[in-house]
Amino acid sequence: MKRLLLPMLLFPVLLLMMLFSVANNQAKLTEDQAGNQTVSDKSIVLAAHWAKHFTDLPSMARDSDAVIQGTVLGAMPVRFLADQDIRNDQFIGGIVFTDHVVRVDKVIKGDLSEGQEIILVQTGGNYNGRTMQLEDDPLFERGEQAILFLKDISGDQVHAPDSQKFIVNGTPQARLKLVEGRITPMTDDAFSQQCSGLPADHFMRQVTAAVSSAAP
Repeated sequence: MKRLLLPMLLFPVLLLMMLFSVANNQAKLTEDQAGNQTVSDKSIVLAAHWAKHFTDLPSMARDSDAVIQGTVLGAMPVRFLADQDIRNDQFIGGIVFTDHVVRVDKVIKGDLSEGQEIILVQTGGNYNGRTMQLEDDPLFERGEQAILFLKDISGDQVHAPDSQKFIVNGTPQARLKLVEGRITPMTDDAFSQQCSGLPADHFMRQVTAAVSSAAP
């Protein structure tokens, strides 16, 4: 498997470094019955060194602009951001981003409303016959439910110059999926595994308490 260093077209709070890993077989885009694009036999996996690491809920809540329970409604067309070598102005690569539409089902922190639809930016996407995604942060799927600790990037010159958008707060620890009413963390660190398998209502009470304790 070949690894190439990717240019830094990323949120400063999101990643410190990414490596480009490409499988060597042919790619073929297909559509499932729900109309989601999938890649049958080729993907690009980005191994990330995350800029943030949390050890408890209050610190993650304190560092987040919003904390919600939400449902992914769908994805917009991917955006490819090219990078150039500033020494000779030549194209040297790039990376894709996907804007997901997420319905806010419950608000635990932040100036959002239940039923509101927000845009959540994620590194990766289905582009040009391949799926690009982060090793610990697979692409959001339509219908996915999760508790999300978010950063507001509204006004970001690259991703949201004239709109309100959010990102998961700097680490997959801030994305906790709800599967059959229980918490499924994206990472296997000690903090995340403390949450694994908890009933959603029990965990929501813990998050609400964490937000309250983190309030100034």
